[in-house]
Amino acid sequence: MTTEPTTDRPPGWEERRIARLITMAISAAVVVADVWLLVVFVRAASGLPGGWRAYWYIPAAIAGIFVFALARFLRHLKKYRQGE
Repeated sequence: MTTEPTTDRPPGWEERRIARLITMAISAAVVVADVWLLVVFVRAASGLPGGWRAYWYIPAAIAGIFVFALARFLRHLKKYRQGE
């Protein structure tokens, strides 16, 4: 006779936790890639015609993606630590 362990966790809790961990890893990778991309852009900006100010939208887009990915990472980290 098999008895199933009784837990107070809802069904699917483990899967959501694993999915949250994977989402955090992907968001962290995007944050690191954005920092690297910004460093590369700043180093290469001196060779651009008109300097980096003529291409202001590139660092603005990098910063927007960075903020979104960092906020997503922190939100999922908070939920992961709370055990949701």
